[in-house]
Amino acid sequence: MLNGQEWFIRVEYSPVGYGSCFVYSRRRESESSLNVWPGFVDALTALVVVLMFVVLVFVVSQYYLTSQLSGQSETAQTLTEEIERLEHLMAQTHQKHVQLKEAHGSLIQHADRLNQDNESLAEERTSLEQRLASLQTKLLELTSLLEKKSAAHDTVLEKHEQIQTQHDELVAHKESLEAQLAKLSAQLDKTLAAEKLFEYKSEFFGRLKEALAGRTDMVVVGDRFMFQSELLFPSGSAELESLGKTQLAILAQSLKQIAKTLPRDVNWILRIDGHTDDKPIHTPQFNSNWELSAARALSVVNYLAKQGIPPNRLAATGFGEYQPLSTKDPNRNRRIELRIDQR
Repeated sequence: MLNGQEWFIRVEYSPVGYGSCFVYSRRRESESSLNVWPGFVDALTALVVVLMFVVLVFVVSQYYLTSQLSGQSETAQTLTEEIERLEHLMAQTHQKHVQLKEAHGSLIQHADRLNQDNESLAEERTSLEQRLASLQTKLLELTSLLEKKSAAHDTVLEKHEQIQTQHDELVAHKESLEAQLAKLSAQLDKTLAAEKLFEYKSEFFGRLKEALAGRTDMVVVGDRFMFQSELLFPSGSAELESLGKTQLAILAQSLKQIAKTLPRDVNWILRIDGHTDDKPIHTPQFNSNWELSAARALSVVNYLAKQGIPPNRLAATGFGEYQPLSTKDPNRNRRIELRIDQR
């Protein structure tokens, strides 16, 4: 009973799972008071359960998306142990290009789904804000009623506390939804950035392959560029030879020209990976192949930086003998690889 009227609450559920709440009122002359708040709380509880279900669906969808993206990153194709002819390499490159297009289309679909989820959450947040404003209005009405009817002070105070509790719960739920929106937005930005890098990575190595056409000492394979360590370093050393510096200078010029064509919003990095064979090494300078491979990668990074490649676009990694290309030919395992990665 509020302001001399009796209030009734009717909750209707649509086939898609959302509920609608309608409040009706009529005057009762025979009864002086009727407590309708339990029904009102039940209606709000049902609404909160529906909202929690929707959020759970969003979380499961997000988990599925993350699993798909992780699965795609783990399916990197291992290099063929022997590349006998240039025609075979071109066929592999064409097949990889087709796969990249398919992955690009899948990422676009995931991005569209995330956009739809983001819009749906925004609508839910707007609805909650409207309900919150309505509860705040009722709270003000109850406060005014408390001042006018001191005789019903205890009853009104109890209702006021109930409304305040519901208000606090809705505020907390609103903050939770806002956090979910922020998380989804961050995931969407990350997905779009990965998609854009995925697209330009193929273009980058395609242009690099064209720039180095006819050279047999520098090879572009799939999403990486590699050459044998003997072209750059003496055996057991991380100091660049004159011939190695010349090769890197040619590569640096091609990289600078290609990098100028990439959009500035693509957050890419050129990773230089050092690899060795499994022959143990123990010298005053290097205690392991790991240290030798890392030192060689750093030497390449430093030289490319001196040739004008931005230092913030370079990174060095040493793998030692733990990422071999061939178990039969150790010479193929002594190599330097360059690849585009996301920073």
